[in-house]
Amino acid sequence: MGADLQNLAGRRSLGSALLADALGSCLAASEFAGVRGVVAHAIDEDSARFYEGHGVVRSPLDERVMLMPIETVRSLLGPRPA
Repeated sequence: MGADLQNLAGRRSLGSALLADALGSCLAASEFAGVRGVVAHAIDEDSARFYEGHGVVRSPLDERVMLMPIETVRSLLGPRPA
């Protein structure tokens, strides 16, 4: 994927920190629910590029639907503290 999400929260932008927090929350929810992935709907092309820069990929169904399998989130963020 090319993006290093382990350092995502350490980036200087507020958007990166919010994305890291949201992905962490999705990862925590995946421990209790049948979560297979994270879906984001980019509101414009700049937003889609932002997500791509953080390792999220475009859906083949729509260029502004962004996807990240939960296994990828888990491997990039690591285990959540209990």
